[in-house]
Order: sequence, then C-alpha cells, then structure tokens
Amino acid sequence: MEPLSQLKGVVSAPAQDDSPPLVELPPASALDYLLPDVRIAKRPAEPRDASLLLVSDASTDQENDGLWTCDATFRDLPSFLPAKSLLVLNQSRVITARLLMQKKGTGGKAEVLCISPLKPSWDPAVALAAPSGQSVWQCMIGGKNIKAGSRLVLEAGEGLTLTADVESREGKNGLVRFSWTSIFQPTLQSLSFGTVLERVGKIPLPPYMNRVSDAADVQDYQTVYAMAQGSVAAPTAGLHFTKSLLEQLQTGPKAIDPCHLTLHVGAGTFQPVSGDDVSQHTMHWERVSVPLTTLDALIEASGSGRPILPVGTTSVRTLESLYWWGAQLLSPSSSSSSSSASSSRTKQRSVLDLSLGQWDAYQFGGSSTRQRPCTFVPAATALDALAKQAREEGVESVGGETQLMVAPGYRFALCDGLITNFHQPRSTLLLLVGALMGGLGPVHRIYRHALSNGYRFLSFGDSNLTIPPARTLLPVRPGRGVGAKGGVVDWPRMGRGGGGGREGWTCLSD
Repeated sequence: MEPLSQLKGVVSAPAQDDSPPLVELPPASALDYLLPDVRIAKRPAEPRDASLLLVSDASTDQENDGLWTCDATFRDLPSFLPAKSLLVLNQSRVITARLLMQKKGTGGKAEVLCISPLKPSWDPAVALAAPSGQSVWQCMIGGKNIKAGSRLVLEAGEGLTLTADVESREGKNGLVRFSWTSIFQPTLQSLSFGTVLERVGKIPLPPYMNRVSDAADVQDYQTVYAMAQGSVAAPTAGLHFTKSLLEQLQTGPKAIDPCHLTLHVGAGTFQPVSGDDVSQHTMHWERVSVPLTTLDALIEASGSGRPILPVGTTSVRTLESLYWWGAQLLSPSSSSSSSSASSSRTKQRSVLDLSLGQWDAYQFGGSSTRQRPCTFVPAATALDALAKQAREEGVESVGGETQLMVAPGYRFALCDGLITNFHQPRSTLLLLVGALMGGLGPVHRIYRHALSNGYRFLSFGDSNLTIPPARTLLPVRPGRGVGAKGGVVDWPRMGRGGGGGREGWTCLSD
C-alpha cells in the first residue's frame, strides 16, 4: 500500500483534531449544478407513492458496465429491491417549531425557530413534555434589535399567551426559555410545551419552497411512520411511502422487513458548503437513538449477509455512526488523537451518550486510503458490542450525537444502497451520495438524466434508488467490498432480483 504522504491529490481535512485525517475531497464547486425553480416541488405527489423513482445502478462498474438507470414510479419499488432486505427507516417526527411572535412592548415582528432542546433535557421527548418555564431551547431568532433580555410574545386563542425570554444571543442563534399562561382558562398553563407548540406553532418548511406552511403540510411534511417528535425538517426520503406500500413490502414474496431508528433532523441539513474547500466546512451535530430491537435486526443482517437498505441520508449517518461506535468500543487504541472535548471517547461514555466527530470515522479506517481489510472489525461484532453494553447498563437503546461527514473516499459499513431524494446544489447530502456511488461524476450523470426527464427535486420531489459499486463498501460483512466472491446482493438490472431484463434500462455515459 502506498504511504499516505505520497498519495497524490490528497487533501488534509482538519476538524477538531491535532492530526487530521487524509481524504480525497472534491472542491465545493463540484457540488454545483443548475436547478431551475420550476423543478423544485412545492407540494407532494398525490398519492405519495405516485412520485417518480429513478433507479441508478453502479453495482457492475468494476465490469466496465457503466452506470445504468431505469425510470419508474415509487409504487414499483418492491420489484427493484433484493429479497429479504432490511429497510431502515428514520421515525423522527417534525414538530411545529416555527413561532411568529412580537416583541413585548413595541410589537415588532419576530420569528423563533426551535432547533434543539437544552433544558430540562437534550432529549426532545423530555423537553416537549416540560411544563411552563422549564423548557429552554437553542433557537434561530429573526427580527430587529432582539438581544439577551428581550421578551417575545405570541397570543393565541382561548387567551393563551406564549412567552419567549431570550437568555443569550450570538448571531442568528440564541437560548430561549418558554413559558405560557391563559387569562381565560388557567388550566391551559398546565399544558406541556409540545402541546402548546401544536396549538400555536407552524411546520417549518425548507426556505427553498418559498411559501408559507398551511394545514395540509401538517400531514404532508411527515412520514406515515413518524413517531418520535424532535425534527425541524422531515427525513424526506420516507415521504414517498404509504402504509399500504410498507405492508406490501413486508407481506409480499420478497419479505422485506422494516426497522426503525431516530435521527432528529436539524436546520443544519440546509446549510450549503461555503467557500471552495470542503475540508473547511463544519458539519452540524445531530442526535440519534437506536432501539435494541433494531440493533438486533442489524446484527442478524450483518452476520448473514442480508441486504441493508437505509431510507434517507439521516438513516445512513445513523447506521455508519453505529458501526464506528461499536468498533471504538472494541478497540481502545483506536481512539481519536484529538484532545478536543468534542472528539470521541466511547470507552468513557454510556451507550446513551456516544459521540462521533466529523472526521473520526476516517481516522478509524473509513477512508479508501486507510488500513488493510484484515484490520477492520466485522460489522456484526461491532454492533453486538454495543448491544451487550446496552444490556449491561440496563437500557433499551443506544445513541448519542454524530457529526459524521460522509464524502467521496468514505467506505460504507452498513449500507448496500440508498433510497433518497434529489438534493440541493452545494449540499453535504450530495457529498454523501457521491461517496456511495464512487464519486460525484456518476451523481452529475444521474441528476442530468433526472432534469431532462421531468423529475421533481428536493423535499417534496421524486425519489432516487442508488445502488453502489463494490469499491465503496467496507469489507466488514459477508461478500462486501472489492474482490468479494459471489453476488451476495441480488439487485435487479438485467433480470437480477426481478426488476426485469435490459428493457427499460439506459446506460448513462460520461
């Protein structure tokens, strides 16, 4: 293996580390493409599974067979998936976090967007259940002359008044303490913060929709399986699923089982890569939680070679963070070299409070430039270590915070493909898709095809099933990675997996 110091075109990617990892990162300008506003979906397809589905298969690129695509609709999804796949769904639910308020005394307009809770807990379930005066959130605050000490109010029906006291302010962000009263119905003061938000808040639509939210968005901007409240943006890859389609996947001949995890999507998901140096972009932190039932399903799938298919980039970040947390737990010497408080110290943490920094996975071996295959911890072993530790602690889930940035050069431990939407220019999500597909070149070809064939983009847009080449997968599960024997994952192209022969498939050239 060529020494890292002699690799050409390798960019040092500093994060919070004294010795940053070396990964080959594209310039941010490689994430640019022209997206006309008319191609941005402002409303979802009706019904949900009537949205278009572009299947993009690069699984045979090592055979000089190119990138193949097939145009379909989302309700055709079962015919394109391998039998007995494990479908990984993010069950986070969007909260009505957007508050249109006024400055007390002056009546000046103010807008508050609840981003993440701090008190009485970082756990949104606990913070949303908090009584008046006990819920403190990190918020984005809009309006003139709003500073620490400012008081904002929102008056609603039944005499309910929500008060937001700004405790600190830095740039657009601030810490806000919420309380509420009712002059007509004092019992309303006993409502939880979550219930108050449901009464007075609005769904926080992405800014690129250029419209205000309405009553339809309360349901449209949620997945049908959303359960855990806490996101300020939907895990949009799942918006295409209907309950009937999920039932068809599970009870049909391919016996595709769903499992659920939670990553609460923050506003950082919309932050574009600024400047032209991707290595200088600071990835946002997001909180994740994975129940032991899901972890057990992933352990079984990882050990048997069963296909694992995440729905959405949030599920990908969660799955990959799980693997590296487990690998760290088993390898005390493979800790981050950083002295920063934000770097990973898995051995010292509860499995409910794990942490993975932006570049930690690359240091531990997730880059295509790092480590020989024999040094990797098998995926089932890494996940089993997490499950055993959780049971020793007497808890029913594992989780924490992840800042993982997935970019070309990263190799995937727990993903055999990805169901996702078409993403914004300059988005870190494009970097993730590029990592899975072996570079941004295939992504640009896919997006050119989509733009030329009537696909709709972004949150309410159409879907893209991406099937990666072997070289982007870590050799930590049976049959994965370059040189693996046999086609473990039975994808559909040319008749494999039931997707149906060459008919309907197009080879996309460079």
